[in-house]
Amino acid sequence: MSASLTLSFSLSVWLALKVALIAGGGSPEENEQSHFTHIHSLKVALEAMGVSPADITIFWADGLDEGLDRRLPPPAPDPLEWTTAHTPWQLWFERAPALTDTRWDHKAVYPAKREPLRAWLRSASAPLKAGDTLLLAVTDHGRPDPKGGWRTAVELWGETLGVEALYEDLKVVPPGVRVQLWMSQCFSGGFAQLSMLDPRVCGAFSAEAQRPAYGCFTALRGAGDEGDEGAKGHFMQLLKAFKRTGRLDLASDAAMEHDDTPDTPHLSSDAFVQRLTRERAEALGVPVAYLVDTAIPSPKRLTPEQRRWAQRISRLTHRFAIGSVHSFGRAHETLEEVQSLRYTLEAWLAKWSQLSQEAKLRLLSESPVDGAPPEPIADRRRGRVRLTRWLKDALRAGAEGRRGLLKELQQKLERAEALMDRLYTLEALALRLETLYTRLAAEGLLAPPDLALWQGLRECERAQLLKPLGGAAPEGELPDSLSAPVGAPHLSELRAEVEALRPGSLGVQFRERARGKLAEVVEVGYGSPGWALDVRPGDAISWVDGRRLSYSGQLREQIALYPIGEDLPLKRRRDGQERLLHLPVVGAQLSPAPPKRGDQVPPLSLEPIFEGEALDYLFTGGRPSLLFFWATWCEPCLKAAPRVHAWAKRHDLQVLAITSEDARLVRAVLGATQLPFPALHDPGREASRLFHVDLQVTQAPVFVYLDVERRLIEQGIGMGKEGPAQIEALLVDPPK
Repeated sequence: MSASLTLSFSLSVWLALKVALIAGGGSPEENEQSHFTHIHSLKVALEAMGVSPADITIFWADGLDEGLDRRLPPPAPDPLEWTTAHTPWQLWFERAPALTDTRWDHKAVYPAKREPLRAWLRSASAPLKAGDTLLLAVTDHGRPDPKGGWRTAVELWGETLGVEALYEDLKVVPPGVRVQLWMSQCFSGGFAQLSMLDPRVCGAFSAEAQRPAYGCFTALRGAGDEGDEGAKGHFMQLLKAFKRTGRLDLASDAAMEHDDTPDTPHLSSDAFVQRLTRERAEALGVPVAYLVDTAIPSPKRLTPEQRRWAQRISRLTHRFAIGSVHSFGRAHETLEEVQSLRYTLEAWLAKWSQLSQEAKLRLLSESPVDGAPPEPIADRRRGRVRLTRWLKDALRAGAEGRRGLLKELQQKLERAEALMDRLYTLEALALRLETLYTRLAAEGLLAPPDLALWQGLRECERAQLLKPLGGAAPEGELPDSLSAPVGAPHLSELRAEVEALRPGSLGVQFRERARGKLAEVVEVGYGSPGWALDVRPGDAISWVDGRRLSYSGQLREQIALYPIGEDLPLKRRRDGQERLLHLPVVGAQLSPAPPKRGDQVPPLSLEPIFEGEALDYLFTGGRPSLLFFWATWCEPCLKAAPRVHAWAKRHDLQVLAITSEDARLVRAVLGATQLPFPALHDPGREASRLFHVDLQVTQAPVFVYLDVERRLIEQGIGMGKEGPAQIEALLVDPPK
């Protein structure tokens, strides 16, 4: 053991360490098992590493109250549950979440609310002196900044704690006392800003300020609640590495390398240099990649610490099978490539999801039980048994017909979801590589005053808090293998797999007639196979691939599932004459990519539906805007309008109602009863395509929230408790 390491261990005996473990969870239904797993595991580890239980305080949900405060892991899903997912029949298989009251074998347990936390900060900080450490570990839900910035928040028990609020609360900490944050909630990176407000504060974060953490991603939602899944993610990897090293910087870097979830682990010092680099690049008008890559030292001039970072970059690229990434610029290109693949896959996933949903609804419409289960438990059980028996018989019908197609559609959907998980992880990997390359370039990027601040944060992160379990762990601990995870396809293979999921298309739009037994052509794309073989609007299709059309959606399903490049036989009827055509199936076309969160939305070509309405086409009226996509036939849209109006008025939002229906039809349907906000016509579906709005699919209003500079902040479908879903959580009702 080196002399410096021996000194660090001896100092840790008399330098004080006070710890607060925080998990609010919001409410019993939202407080997940993984929160308890994380807090309990960290408590046990700290005590094993020599921290006195008297120096550990837990802020948990409702504290020691006897009320329900935690949701238990759900039971294993029924094997047939997929057949009813996202349909009214899913209620037959759903079970109410089991809630419990958490019991602690620890004396210092308080409610996870701001006031008890403030009181603890005052009492715990009073005896501390320069060199001591205050550790705040947070595993919880998080809220993003409504404006897309760094002002994020932690979800406590029935309340929130924002970045600026925590900054104010930390002012009671005496000068010279180090404050370390371990934060794993969604959007946790916003709290890295505390280091720029108070240089004594450093920390490790699971995600950037505009990014959710593991468990909040669409494809992974809920995965952190079941059994061992609760032990996955950045927080548990950080704890595992901390037990081997006793240092935050080494633990965070190890988590960055070994965590295979979509988390983006980084340190306060990383967030600091990345922010300054972005600002400098904007000021100079040059790409960030140019600044970073020109500031990275040559391999021969790397310090031992920088060499470890560079080796970690190489190990990451090999472990995650993406090939050589030799610069920040190449890491950014990889990020853009993965995001492009993800956008493409999202389009195919939406298509297979829509087709699968329609097929399930058709199948379940023949079910012996209604979609809404009765309240009596006995009747519900009998109905579930009848539904289960019927579904087994229906799915046993073989590969032909609508039931067989449902299985094929489900297989496409499941494969797309599995690939989406992989792409989320690779996207996170590219962001981690960018972080490490920026760190390598820090000394060449930062001006002397900023470099001194960065080095101060690095010292805070390097502090030897505790002695590693089992003895000292070398700083440059190297793995014995570079093997990639079993079954993980290479990035080049992912491109082919995503392309293989592209649905088939004929470039022809149909309108179903006679309950799906006839398809009328309504539009033929220029240059498409249908156009080349003289398929015209008004033509009728009644036979495809050797079978008569017999049910709604059959033609769409067969075209989508047909191998691309092969000829699909169908019979076209025109003027009473039928003709057999063989149309080559081509891949479905990809719509333009929608703006990302934080991107500025361009002005839209919208027209007023009612004369005399004063409209702000550019959404620059000094207030945030809420785009409300609706249709006259969409009953949930019309019912939502008054509630949206009241909610938007409370938050001083400008609401613009957008529909692609013909303006004359809208005026005829609404008559003199206009909507409570300006109504705009989207004649070319420009706005709908830009935000991928399809009310036929959602069957509910779609909302888009833009800030005062027309930047996209959030998008949601349907209504929540008070306002638009996913958007209402960003805004808190003003006090009455």
